[in-house]
Amino acid sequence: MLNSRIKLFSERIAQNLAVATLLTGCVFGENQQFFSKLEPSNVSGSVPDPVSNSGGTTGGGSTSGTSGGSSDGSTGASTGGSSGGTTGVAVGSTTGDSGSTSGSTGGSGTSAGPVQLQNDQFSVPVAQAPKIDVLFCVDNSGSMSDNQQILADSFSGFINGFTNAGLDFHVGIITSDVDSNNASYWRNRLPDYSGANRGLLLTRYSSDRFLTQNTSGLVSKFEDNAKVGIKGSGREQCLNSFLYAMEDSALRAGGWNHGFFREDSLLSFVVVSDENEDIQNGETIEARVDRLKARVAAISGSSSRGSRFDFIINKNYPAPSAAPAPGQIQYYPERYLKAAQILKAKTFDIARNFSSDLLTISSGMVQQATREFTLTKSPSSGSSLVVKINGQVIPADSVNGYIYHADRNTIELTGAAAALLPGSELSVSYQI
Repeated sequence: MLNSRIKLFSERIAQNLAVATLLTGCVFGENQQFFSKLEPSNVSGSVPDPVSNSGGTTGGGSTSGTSGGSSDGSTGASTGGSSGGTTGVAVGSTTGDSGSTSGSTGGSGTSAGPVQLQNDQFSVPVAQAPKIDVLFCVDNSGSMSDNQQILADSFSGFINGFTNAGLDFHVGIITSDVDSNNASYWRNRLPDYSGANRGLLLTRYSSDRFLTQNTSGLVSKFEDNAKVGIKGSGREQCLNSFLYAMEDSALRAGGWNHGFFREDSLLSFVVVSDENEDIQNGETIEARVDRLKARVAAISGSSSRGSRFDFIINKNYPAPSAAPAPGQIQYYPERYLKAAQILKAKTFDIARNFSSDLLTISSGMVQQATREFTLTKSPSSGSSLVVKINGQVIPADSVNGYIYHADRNTIELTGAAAALLPGSELSVSYQI
């Protein structure tokens, strides 16, 4: 009898142990998986970056993230993660490019690259007329006489938009010829211009290297300056000419272009050419545009309104069936079309009377100079934008907030938000 009771008691103990084991498995197994889903797996809502090649390493609990700005901008910040390892988040500067970022992920045995964030900062003056600096590159090769006349004849309407909006403006002209920096070369091609050379501002009036709202005889002087003749090189290079115009030697005190570009202006560049950008040094158009963007960023200050590009080119000329040989005339503007795509610029047809197009360009410049801010990079998604004025979050609202113009990569402030701008700090952060 005693033995049977002991046997029964032992069986009950075994049953209870089995139940306890089952419950332990539920609590520390399935529930552990559930609770692990509540733990943070990244920083500031960051997500894996499909573009970045820097990934995490598995195992361990350490986390690191670093980023560095380019030589033209300030260093970006770095953000680390939580226990178990998280993704680093790079934050770039206003003018610099974000550097590399690395993060280590622990525990799960998987890795994810970091997302990159860009943070653009704009300082808005209290009471100041909006500034814009417009540089025209006019093709001075043999086929451009009629187009130069159209540009000259259309300037009055173009500049009226600026004066009516009360803009503080600089307007200058350079040519597409960059073949030489020899003074005698330029005297033969532009004998009536002061200081003519590649990338240097062209003027027939030595006291007015560039034109402003205070220039006497503004329209007539532009009309005279715009007719740069047809003795220039057949190797048109407006983008390269813009780069020469922004060289330190031209911009420093005593340089011919000194004072033209201002740190707190909207920097605007207009190409007027009926042929392609000529490149014979092996550089790709992408590389040339990258150099151009970097140089624009380098001469822009914290109060800069960004930059804008417009192309008056042979946009409707049929594409050739085969790539033209070096030195061959290239009416199809393949490289300018690609540059416009990269720069989010508008293109206009030089093969027709483009007077009305210049009015469109003028109107766009006025809007951008008075109400818009150009972002330094393109957001991966408009929904990632966070806009703040003095730390106050501004909603996406076409009436009293901000509008993102993806076609030109700008933020426009409207209504009550625009009223907050004078004397404020505007910040725009977004994923790239």
